[in-house]
Amino acid sequence: MAFLAGYAQVQSFNGNELPPKNDIRILMVFVEIEFDINPQNDSVTSPGWVENSLPNKRNEIFDSQVSTNPTGVVTKYFKDASFGTYNVLGDYISQIFTLKESELVNLWDNTIINATIDSINNMNNLNLRDNSLDSSSFDLIGRNSSRKL
Repeated sequence: MAFLAGYAQVQSFNGNELPPKNDIRILMVFVEIEFDINPQNDSVTSPGWVENSLPNKRNEIFDSQVSTNPTGVVTKYFKDASFGTYNVLGDYISQIFTLKESELVNLWDNTIINATIDSINNMNNLNLRDNSLDSSSFDLIGRNSSRKL
């Protein structure tokens, strides 16, 4: 198994799309690729992320709710950098998504993202770390994407 790093679907130039104020909530999805066609490509390993499990530091990245004293590394960074005006919050789906190489058209980012979104859309429950959140808690900027969660 190999692990997929994050990929930004929205780009912001000079703060035009994502202004550094108010709240934004990010949904993290952890994906493994099973190299069933080319097992020699299965070379990515990490001591902090054991195969078939969530990363060890998954709870240290974001706070899921606004706090006066954030502990998540990304949440704290943006709160400090914006003098308290920008809350970058996040949560994750509490399961690993495993995609087989043989079921993907190619290993480009969009193919992996689309396959993962399809898997999420087939779930009955997002099974987030913070049970008070659901899919409507995300995409606080706007809902103009053609692919929905």
